[in-house]
Amino acid sequence: MYRNQRVCLRTISLFIFTIQFLFAKQIEAQTCDYTLTVRIQQSGKSDLAISLLGPEINRNITHPQFASFGQLCSGTYKLEVQGINFESFDTTIVLKSNLEISLVMNESVHQLHEFEVHDNHIDRIGNSTLSSSSLNNAQLNANAGKPLGEILKEASGVSTLQSGPTISKPIIHGLHSNRVLLIQNGIRLEGQQWGSEHAPEIDPFTVARAEVIKGAASLRYGSDAIGGVVLLEPSEISAEHGTRGIVRLAGISNGRMGLSSARLDHSFGGKLCGMGIRIQGTLKDAGNINTPDYYLKNTGMREQNYSSTWMLNRKRLAL
Repeated sequence: MYRNQRVCLRTISLFIFTIQFLFAKQIEAQTCDYTLTVRIQQSGKSDLAISLLGPEINRNITHPQFASFGQLCSGTYKLEVQGINFESFDTTIVLKSNLEISLVMNESVHQLHEFEVHDNHIDRIGNSTLSSSSLNNAQLNANAGKPLGEILKEASGVSTLQSGPTISKPIIHGLHSNRVLLIQNGIRLEGQQWGSEHAPEIDPFTVARAEVIKGAASLRYGSDAIGGVVLLEPSEISAEHGTRGIVRLAGISNGRMGLSSARLDHSFGGKLCGMGIRIQGTLKDAGNINTPDYYLKNTGMREQNYSSTWMLNRKRLAL
């Protein structure tokens, strides 16, 4: 009898174990066969990144309007939808059965904040993006009679390309000609692109201040200012009523060069107050340059420069 009881208990235990095993398999088959379907509406057809995150699961689908995730177990998942020019969407889903979700994706508008561009910026270690040097009126008068290219050599970082006693072009950072921009009174000088034998066609006596700009700040003047920019500014015509004039004379023994320059300014008064005119001219004459033993042929020169300026300085114009 005792033996029969043991056999019966073993049979009952085996039956219970079999029932539990089959029930567990049935539960597992039921809870890990769910499907999550995501349908998306959007104005365009841009691809969207649809991600499903959960316990030991990380699935990604790229599609503009549809995604389906199968063989999911019951549990909690996180759904994320991202796309260019769309607001990101994420939500938490408790999955207990097959589920279908419909989403509407709205385009996002990104407005840029204002920004400022400075041509004289100092970084943390003290380096400046603006490198410039200038020559004032006194320095220009001290070099009167020299070509403009020779005068600009007085500025820091400027050398010259010289192809004759009176022909010289400024060099900045090893660049010259059409790589260095010359601006006289706001007007670009285009003659520097003609070759190394063409010096700047500017009368130095019309310049009251010269500024050489190098570095990143020169890019504001255009792509042809890679080497740098030379700004040449004349003296202002006085707004005070009256007539003013100046005469300059210079001479150089080598070549027996003689030079004279005159400028006449007149500012009107009365109803024409604020209006002024300027007449300026320069004459330069020189023979061949000589060395201690011989003369350099074809180095003589004769130069004549004339210019006129009209000024109108009015706060208000009545038409």
